[in-house]
Amino acid sequence: IGDALFALFSTATNGVACAIEMQTKTQQLNLQRLCVEGTSVPLNIGIGLHHDVLSLGILGDEHRHTCTAISASVNLASRLEGLTKQLGCRILASDAVVEQMVPSAREQVKMRRVGPAQVKGSGADIVIHDIFQSDERDLQALKEATLQPFTEYAELCFRSSGAAPSEGVANPSRGLLAGPSVTSERRLAELRKQLDAAAADGGVVDRVVPALQRFARPMEGHLVFDEK
Repeated sequence: IGDALFALFSTATNGVACAIEMQTKTQQLNLQRLCVEGTSVPLNIGIGLHHDVLSLGILGDEHRHTCTAISASVNLASRLEGLTKQLGCRILASDAVVEQMVPSAREQVKMRRVGPAQVKGSGADIVIHDIFQSDERDLQALKEATLQPFTEYAELCFRSSGAAPSEGVANPSRGLLAGPSVTSERRLAELRKQLDAAAADGGVVDRVVPALQRFARPMEGHLVFDEK
């Protein structure tokens, strides 16, 4: 598919394992190109994973046959791949993929929930996960160490303001616009500062952290990305 590769897997677990292996092999190739060829510009690939029902079969005529899959799910997986660029992730998986993984694999694979996203071509929001097992070791260590504050940070980025008046949210029934509570915004700022400090201490950059605040729409409760 142009400069992309489309693949089908019998299980979600196999698909995730293959995505991690592809990213690992790509980094090994980059190292080889640097050491042998002196090429310092790395190859980077993004991978989107989705699980759903599709139609698979042979299309064509007597002169040319091709096997293809027809489903909105194929387009959705492609959209997730495109979002890796905007979020700064190597592998993005939908909630459907994570739910279909065998429990043992789900516990072993290093990943974190990013949140619901509005994906072009889908009528409903898709919850996406950052699978970071193939990231550089320092970045992996950072994401593992900050998993708890990141989870809280992501949830606050999506929190709709009208649901918790007790936290200081303006009440629309009194003629005021609903907006993020002071408590939530203060806590969000604290977590952002904590996450940025942890990244600075580790000498790495977690691009998902600023991207969440950039693309999150609290009033809508999901991520909205720039059209590409």
